[in-house]
Amino acid sequence: MRQLAIVGLPQDDIAKLARCSPKTLRKHFRRELDEGGAEANALVAGFLFQAAKAGNVAAQIFWLKTRSRWQPPAETSADTAKADTPESDDKIIENMKARMRLIEKDDDNDPIA
Repeated sequence: MRQLAIVGLPQDDIAKLARCSPKTLRKHFRRELDEGGAEANALVAGFLFQAAKAGNVAAQIFWLKTRSRWQPPAETSADTAKADTPESDDKIIENMKARMRLIEKDDDNDPIA
């Protein structure tokens, strides 16, 4: 059951495979379902973090938006064409790289890591 939860199979589908109701599945396999889902999330988060540290801009943006509640700067003028210039993208990317350097520096000083 744990392995099915790790790969993201919905509990209703796991219950069908086990030929029981979802309620019975959760009653007898609550720990496996919870730990399997948590393990999958941890693995994916680890890969995402490594990709962000390696310079994957999409991973950096996703990480900052979801974990740091970061939002792109709001446009203040009615002229949106200026906001979509490569220069503004470069500033956003440089800001994200600076944040990632701070995270890496913090990781280097973490005795647990």
